[in-house]
Amino acid sequence: MPIDPALLPFGINLQDAHLFEQNEAHEAFRTLRRERPVPWHPGTERLNGFWSFTKYEDILYVSRHPELFISSMGIAGAGLRDTGDYVPPRPGDGGVSLITMDPPRHVKMRRLVNKGFTPRAVNAMEPQIRAVTNEILDRVASRDGCDFVLEIASQLPLAVI
Repeated sequence: MPIDPALLPFGINLQDAHLFEQNEAHEAFRTLRRERPVPWHPGTERLNGFWSFTKYEDILYVSRHPELFISSMGIAGAGLRDTGDYVPPRPGDGGVSLITMDPPRHVKMRRLVNKGFTPRAVNAMEPQIRAVTNEILDRVASRDGCDFVLEIASQLPLAVI
């Protein structure tokens, strides 16, 4: 079931690929930044709803106030709703990946990971990174299309790390 346009901020549906394909996204984001900088986008039966922070200053505020905007209680994006047996992290677990960790644990773990991603380290891994990239791209190459974020952009960093 599609999203009711009346529920969308100014009729702007950031989950609609046509917005980006038709080169209308920049104007949509300008409108949102001007009129409603933190709009709620309702989900569908398949996709999660999400808040969209459209102003740089707001994004900075969120990123600098982990006591208000915590990740360890779980995060959700505009991606597909989970249909499996996913169990969100329990409060106090601190998250199981960097993206779901809060300071100070996040800072400590990020420092450890960063050592493996210096320019020299990445250059040394280039052949393996190219191989992984080709493998991911080969999975979708014969198809007419794909969800780039879900099938490529989110897979590559995980595979490299």
